[in-house]
Amino acid sequence: MTETKNMGGEATARPDKPEEAKPVQMAREEDLWDKIGFHRPLGGFWFRLILELGIILIPILFVSFWLTILYPYPESLGYSTAFSGLFVLVFTAFDIGTANTLNRFVADSAIKNPAKMVQYIQYFIWYQAITGLVQITILSLWTVFFMPNTPQAYGIWIILLVVSKQYPGYLNVFKTALGSLQQFNKKSAVDFLQSEAFQRLTEIAFVLLGRWLGGLNPAVGELMGIAIGSVLGLYLDDVVAMVVSGYLLARHLKPWGIEFRDLFRCEFDRHLVKECLWFGLRTGIPGLLVANTQIIGLTLFLAFLPQYTTFVVLHGMATQLVAVTQRLVDQDFSPLFTEAYQNGKKKLCQYYHAHAMRFFAINTGFAMAIMLIVMTVLGDVFAALNLERYMLTLPFLVPAALARVSKTYFNYPEGIMIAAHKPTQWMILKVIEEGLRILFLWLTVVVFRVQDLGIYGIVYVLSLVDYPAYLVKAIIAYTFIDRHVFKMRLMTWQTFVAPSLSCGILFGVFTALKLLVLDPLMKWNFIVAIAIGIAGIAVLVFTFYFPLTVLLGGWDDNSISDFKRVVKMTGPSKILVNPIAKMIFKTVPIARLHNRFKYDESEAFAELKELVALRDENRENAAAKPLSKKGRLLSML
Repeated sequence: MTETKNMGGEATARPDKPEEAKPVQMAREEDLWDKIGFHRPLGGFWFRLILELGIILIPILFVSFWLTILYPYPESLGYSTAFSGLFVLVFTAFDIGTANTLNRFVADSAIKNPAKMVQYIQYFIWYQAITGLVQITILSLWTVFFMPNTPQAYGIWIILLVVSKQYPGYLNVFKTALGSLQQFNKKSAVDFLQSEAFQRLTEIAFVLLGRWLGGLNPAVGELMGIAIGSVLGLYLDDVVAMVVSGYLLARHLKPWGIEFRDLFRCEFDRHLVKECLWFGLRTGIPGLLVANTQIIGLTLFLAFLPQYTTFVVLHGMATQLVAVTQRLVDQDFSPLFTEAYQNGKKKLCQYYHAHAMRFFAINTGFAMAIMLIVMTVLGDVFAALNLERYMLTLPFLVPAALARVSKTYFNYPEGIMIAAHKPTQWMILKVIEEGLRILFLWLTVVVFRVQDLGIYGIVYVLSLVDYPAYLVKAIIAYTFIDRHVFKMRLMTWQTFVAPSLSCGILFGVFTALKLLVLDPLMKWNFIVAIAIGIAGIAVLVFTFYFPLTVLLGGWDDNSISDFKRVVKMTGPSKILVNPIAKMIFKTVPIARLHNRFKYDESEAFAELKELVALRDENRENAAAKPLSKKGRLLSML
């Protein structure tokens, strides 16, 4: 990897960012979500910020209710996890025909040929519907006629509900299409609805109903009643999310002259089916290996790890508690690379990569600072809430945080390889990864029996047994992209130095405040101490951390320009983003390191202007093109 030249703090002339031509049939003259540029995925992250905080805080605030009322038995969640894992291989096998193809082809055809984009979506809809029916039929027959004669007969209803999620399968199609079109605001709204809003309502309602009915029927019992109610509630929320995501996709496509009903027609040809199947086959085979690894892991854990269903829930709870380390960092940049690379804009890809890595690093800094300080008080929180039975969650926290914060950096190069249409190389990479996962799993659990070393051995087996395999995979992927796709330039200071210094300083301030303020307050009133602690963390993160990154040279004119656009795109998160933006913009004039480590964007912006012109020309041509005879007939029908 090569580094950008140090700008030495000298003032440089920066060409203005290209402005797009007027969008064809757009409802508004200027729609930032329709403009091509790095601001779209960036705006997607900040748009969902308040939603992500809700996803993180809601489980924490209601943890007592969750664990004492809804799930007093950890096994009730463990059953759902275990039975869902039985069919991972089958579900993955049927998804081969669409594996990664939506991300790869929709983002590209939206630039080159919008009519072809519709055909891709049509193919995905029909494929999911047909294969979903096949899966439900086969697996339901197997469950009804074979499962009663096995020791797992008690899980028949759970399995039938899990299998029912495979039809019609439109939710994933609609959500992925929104993401491929870089409508991250709409996708984030659906994700929140699916994960926290309606899902929690249906989950709570059906878990309580299942617990009540199970208590009335000793043949079922409370534990199994809760497990069945949980799966049913999680299924129903997907139906609502599917309807909402379809509506949002239809609303986005309508200004292009595309009606929602057009997506359900069958206008694609054999060439498109062959193209998608061949691409899906190469990128889907590793998915079979992943499912195979999960089944092997589940089998080994059940055989060699006593009380697996209990420990897997404790590990899952720890993973959820440290979700901030990934949720406040993750952002999908692959559609950005697809539309640039597939149109020959490698300099633009280099610019995107440099700013994406900077984005990951800055957000990792404040997410880790928050999580490290929260870990120091979770033991007191559990004790105060009478959750002693969940105290064994604490040893899982640090390994879970390491695994989650690394996942973003491990998965990021895979998206670039798909965007660059390198399915064969991606397949080989994933085969190597899964082979290493199985090897390390076998060595850890069977040969060295690390789980027998006590709680910390169990923690390693459940949290980090795959980590070496993921690390090797990531190193190979980054090296391949740098040598065969585009040179992966980095802004070294903005990516590594400024975020690390800011994180260290923020964590030091947190620690000092905890020792001087929170610890004495906890001895007086626990609830007041926690409330003050949460408020203090929020204030310091949003008013101290980001201005500190500006002072330390983590921003330049390009990132400030993008952020000014982002502020207008943040929707429900404006209540948080506006104060952050004001602090950042006020800090820029006094930051001596600002622009000293700036990326030279001139070539990238020239390619961006060309890409915008190509997109607008093709969209205008598609809107003006008359329907074929077949298209007119279908429209009448």
